This record gives sequence, structure tokens and C-alpha cells, in this order.
Amino acid sequence: MAAKLKIPMRLMGNNVLVERIDRKVSAGGILIPETSNDRKAERARVIAVGPGEQRDTGLVVPCGLHPGDVIALEKWIGVGTKVVVDGRDMMIVDADEVIAVLDASADYEYGVDLEAATR
Repeated sequence: MAAKLKIPMRLMGNNVLVERIDRKVSAGGILIPETSNDRKAERARVIAVGPGEQRDTGLVVPCGLHPGDVIALEKWIGVGTKVVVDGRDMMIVDADEVIAVLDASADYEYGVDLEAATR
């Protein structure tokens, strides 16, 4: 069993802490950037979620994501807020920027082709 990750923050509202899954790294450990015209979505694993969105009535509506979910994020969204937790690069994104919850056991090609999905 892997050691539990200690998260030194409490997420607020509809925010989600995620760690990217599909990062291309060279044998020497250098991150290989994507091309700017690549419209495929990125996969990420949900690490933690905030309590949810608070409505005007005071009701808090949970975002529907759970730690461990594998999600698809549109690659060129607001990119989120980059943070380092326990030496690992992560980012905080709004749950509304998540375009799909993926089956973690399925074998996907690199990303999700958004153009093909919208045709």
C-alpha cells in the first residue's frame, strides 16, 4: 500500500487538486512540451476536492469528483494554479474545467481528441 499523501492545504469551493498523468519526459528527465496546435485533452488523477459550489441560498453542491478519479481536462484551459505537494507537480483547477471522468482501467490513446468528439 502506498504511503498516504499529506496535503498541506484545504481546497475551497469547487476546486480540485489534480496530478497530470500524460506527461512526456525524456530518458534524462526533461519534460517534452506539446505542440501548440495539439487539441487533445490531458488525463489527470484527482488527488483532493473542495467541499463544492455554494449557491445563493447557502446550499453547498458537491462537484461529483472523488480522489482517485481519472479525468480529462481540456489542454488549453486556464491551466489552473500550479502547486508542488510533497515534491510532486500538481495543479488546482475548477471542477467546471473537467470535461469527463474516464474509466481508469481502460487503455486510452494519449489524450482525448476533442475535435473528433465535437464533429
